[in-house]
Amino acid sequence: MYVCCHTKASLNDGVYMNIRQWTKKLMTGMQYDMSQISEPVLFFEESGELSGYSPSALPLVQALEAGDTALAEFLDRITEDAPVGEDRLVISQSPLKAYWLTAAKIDEGRCLVIGRDVSNDEKLVQAFVASRELFAELIRCAVDFGWESDETGAIVYIGPDKGLGWSGPEVAGEDAWTLYCPDNEEAGKVNPFVARKQQEIKNITMTSRTGGKHRMTVISVPKLDDNGRWIGSRGVCRDVTQDYKAVTSARQQSARNAVFSQIVAEMRTEIGAKELLGTTAAAVSEVLRAEGSWVIRPRGEATIYKGDDDQEYLSEDVVQAVQNSKAWKENREGQSVITIAGRIMQMLVIAGEPEVDGAIVISRNTKIYPWADYEKALLRDIFEHLALALRQAALFERLEHLSTVDELTGLYNRRAFTDLVNKRIAAQRRNKKPACLLY
Repeated sequence: MYVCCHTKASLNDGVYMNIRQWTKKLMTGMQYDMSQISEPVLFFEESGELSGYSPSALPLVQALEAGDTALAEFLDRITEDAPVGEDRLVISQSPLKAYWLTAAKIDEGRCLVIGRDVSNDEKLVQAFVASRELFAELIRCAVDFGWESDETGAIVYIGPDKGLGWSGPEVAGEDAWTLYCPDNEEAGKVNPFVARKQQEIKNITMTSRTGGKHRMTVISVPKLDDNGRWIGSRGVCRDVTQDYKAVTSARQQSARNAVFSQIVAEMRTEIGAKELLGTTAAAVSEVLRAEGSWVIRPRGEATIYKGDDDQEYLSEDVVQAVQNSKAWKENREGQSVITIAGRIMQMLVIAGEPEVDGAIVISRNTKIYPWADYEKALLRDIFEHLALALRQAALFERLEHLSTVDELTGLYNRRAFTDLVNKRIAAQRRNKKPACLLY
């Protein structure tokens, strides 16, 4: 049983008059039917024996009979020095039963106790506390932290826990926008900490206490005083970094698959190594926003497939950088980065037999468009597929050579001779020009 007690020497006039009325009735010996009293009333003799009580006081009597000492301890505190006292008494939690008691000493040491059932009030208080705790728990589950700011955007409150590493007391009074966006990366965004209307900002970048970058969703509403004047804002923040990464990754993967399929489809239309390299370089340049792309062949010739005058002068440096690379010298496949004239370029070297098949170099302004991880992954996929396609092209060229050239003389065989003659005759017929065959 929980008792919260404070003894008083004087009470409000209404309670005091009530006690005086009861005392007058008892002292004059008036007989009074206790069963007619609606409020809880108990009467104790000087010895402490209960001599009478009203029907509504039955729960208090049962508590005394059950050995609960809280009421007895309350009565013991009513002395000659403090003849009147008040106490809040909870005698049962299930079901909840609570009383606000007023006790007074009357003639010859006897004591009168008048009570008021406050069970419903207590239930409302407990329900309110429980709802606040539930609300706080819902806040913890639904969002990372809540906040309040004044009309200047300064932090007034952060809770129920820390906001990205900061607690409310240690940052109270600081400008929230400067605290969470110190690099002004979100200069184009609306400042949610001075919101004058309800708003939701998604994917805003905020900085934690440790310097980490977090993608946040911020919901804010204005605070108004009793006169409707705007006095600040309040809201909640939810960390959506992982969700943002997952969505971004899925989008990048989808784009990567689409681009890869497009490039592979174009690669399949070519047979020779030179054509394969050229088609791949042109397609990759288009989808990766390249400023320039080169194909370097074994004998050092370089073909630029995309580029302007600003890129053309780099061709010689690109060839030299590729030929000096370890992968090129060792005829070893690999993907690496080379830097020429301040440009970070992606290089793909494709090994061949007996010498390297070639290399592709992709260049762009990385100060504006730095190489993203998914783009590097796309190049790795293309590199692997291109290496396989070049081996197949080399095998096809070898088989075509064996089927058309006589191994002993090195001349075209009859099948090849017939095919070439038929092609030339068909061409002459289309051109409608005379021709001569020497055999």
